[in-house]
Amino acid sequence: MGLVVVLGGQLADTLRSRGWSTTVVRKLFNCGGFLSEGVFLLIAAACNGGPGVIALLTVAITVAGMAISGYSVNHLDVAPRYASILMGLSNCIGTVGGMLSPLTVGWLTAAYGYRGWSYVFLIAGLVHINGVIFYFFFGSGDKQPWADPEPEEEGDVVIYTRDQDEDEDEVEFLWDYEPHDFLRLTRRDNFVQLPATDDYLYGGVNHRDFEY
Repeated sequence: MGLVVVLGGQLADTLRSRGWSTTVVRKLFNCGGFLSEGVFLLIAAACNGGPGVIALLTVAITVAGMAISGYSVNHLDVAPRYASILMGLSNCIGTVGGMLSPLTVGWLTAAYGYRGWSYVFLIAGLVHINGVIFYFFFGSGDKQPWADPEPEEEGDVVIYTRDQDEDEDEVEFLWDYEPHDFLRLTRRDNFVQLPATDDYLYGGVNHRDFEY
């Protein structure tokens, strides 16, 4: 699976660089990976056990690595500004299934014995296929309008002033709120970054250039 994840990511980037839309690429890998896994799980449900089931499960997990290039990075496509929040929410919801799965498996195997594993694979396969159908119709790789920050009106951005005596080696930064230290700028995302005070850091006092 690890090899498939790496190769799938490279292939997805190659397709995008050749003009494929992000939505098509995400649906191709997500639906292709999970649909293949679901099919192999359904086949495993119809088997009577033995090495064949182990081989089917191995192949199912392997091809599922393709889906990493779909859903796993889709948060960055639709809402890069809130990708971490969306990842946390979706992963939290997905964890619910991980909590219910062992309980369901325990109940099915206790109620139906060895045959209960067929029901386990059947349910897992159907869940995968239903997820594929939903993502095929509703999935998207386009940035959503709600992911953009609201435009702000022009405001006052405070710019620091640097005072240094001729005989002093150290630089002292003073924040001055006089009117001449205000610039009329359009604020979008972030204010001007505060200056670093350590020379050994990249962008330190002696390295930082300010352009307005």
